Amino acid sequence: MQIINDTSAMIPEPCVATIGFFDGVHMGHRYLIQQVKEIAAAKGLRSALVTFPVHPRKVMNAAYHPELLTTPEEKTNLLAGTGVDYCLMLDFTPDISRLTAKSIKYDSLYQWTVIDYMIRDFDGMREHISQGSRKDTTLTIVPSDFLISVNDCETMTTPELNTYINRQKKRGIGNIQTFQIEYHKRFATIMAAFILTSIGASLSSRKIKGGMGMNIGIGLALSFSYILFMTVTSTFAINGYVSPAVAAWIPNIVYTFIAIFLYQKAPR
Repeated sequence: MQIINDTSAMIPEPCVATIGFFDGVHMGHRYLIQQVKEIAAAKGLRSALVTFPVHPRKVMNAAYHPELLTTPEEKTNLLAGTGVDYCLMLDFTPDISRLTAKSIKYDSLYQWTVIDYMIRDFDGMREHISQGSRKDTTLTIVPSDFLISVNDCETMTTPELNTYINRQKKRGIGNIQTFQIEYHKRFATIMAAFILTSIGASLSSRKIKGGMGMNIGIGLALSFSYILFMTVTSTFAINGYVSPAVAAWIPNIVYTFIAIFLYQKAPR
């Protein structure tokens, strides 16, 4: 496999190419690369892939810290083992991220119409540009995929949320932590209601001088600390330090022990 790092360099021959980050070079990546190789072989061309040493989202958001499976060197070695002919290791920059198409219109059932399009073909060192006013194509995305925001997870039903998460995973999209946290929270919150109710019942059963003010204060403090704990663990999950499932359930696990302790200390 020939590695090209210079953006000014050109692949010296026609090829069939794909683009992606390819972290881990897992089975899905290998299947895609194999398809590229087969199409290239059928057309009598060479195969190529375009990837980046730094995750594109990291370039656009310095606070994002992805949990990567491989270093750029390890990824390059794994890609070399796939038998692809060329690997373009290009730097993703904010300027590249702002490149846009002129116009595209959605019809239905993944059918899109491209308006005033331009196609760039390469034949060795020569570039051929073909243009047209209208072209129909198929893309497995819908307009709502572009308009989704992190707050939309709160308006989705649980089945819709699960479907969205699974669809994004299949596409290889990694910025779905907020949706995963919301999904696991919906189940963890049900358990939290029982845990906090048990804590409240255990505290209310204790009779102390001066009335119930102290017990009420302890109960409120535990409830607010639970909310704070959940917020902190969710932040860790969004930043990639823990999984969304762990972030949603750690508070319940901790407060389950507190509930058991208070129940054992409660008067019979």
